[in-house]
Amino acid sequence: MRLVPQLISQILLENNLNDAMQPIDLPPEFQINSNQCQEKTYCDGFIFKNTRDGRPIRLQYRANSLQGIVVTSIHDLDTNLFVVLMREAPNRLSFNLFSVCYCKMIKRISFPIQSAPINSRHILRFCSKKQKLIHYHESHANIEIRNSASLKLISTYSLAEICKDVGLANRFSDLRTSIDLDCIPHLSSMILLLGSKIVLVPEKKTKQKPAVVFDLGGNERYRSITYKEKQRVVLVIGLSSMLIIGLDDIGISSLPII
Repeated sequence: MRLVPQLISQILLENNLNDAMQPIDLPPEFQINSNQCQEKTYCDGFIFKNTRDGRPIRLQYRANSLQGIVVTSIHDLDTNLFVVLMREAPNRLSFNLFSVCYCKMIKRISFPIQSAPINSRHILRFCSKKQKLIHYHESHANIEIRNSASLKLISTYSLAEICKDVGLANRFSDLRTSIDLDCIPHLSSMILLLGSKIVLVPEKKTKQKPAVVFDLGGNERYRSITYKEKQRVVLVIGLSSMLIIGLDDIGISSLPII
């Protein structure tokens, strides 16, 4: 019978410890629920808006060749081409080119890559007048120029070399994850946002090297750059401000407007 008080004390102690180790119920805004990620999933198709009669058009295409996870996509309104970049495996991507007018796949290419996590930096840009597609991927830090109709690789630019040419080699590791870019057809160039600097890179590999055309400076952190072809202006978006920079046939023609 002497063991009974000791047993009761032990049970009470264990209950107190269990109560102390119970998880705390956090408010809903602080609760994080995650789902199991599947490496491969079927992509059933895409829905396009029919501007003529207002009815949506669903692209009926389902096959093993279209397996994967959609990483990013881009629609060129001038040519009505739709490009989807898909992740087929941890080290494999694919381009899928669709015609919106005919609602069918035109071209598909699959290519290996060092690593392709979902949260890697991916950039896709159309350059309709030049019939080019610009692609950037963080894992190899190369800017690829492809034919927008055949997806054939035309040329490749190393971000590390660009950073070296403009004196940003020491910031390459940071810039490879935050770079943004666009195409400027009338200058046959690409415009890059590298930190606080705007860099102009000729598309044709000549003796002309990349050059810094504007230093944004200040404490603002800029995250995206877009070229508006009709207005010939570059929009630079920051966390709390937006800059508008005018271009002419040579380069920058007007000061930025906040």
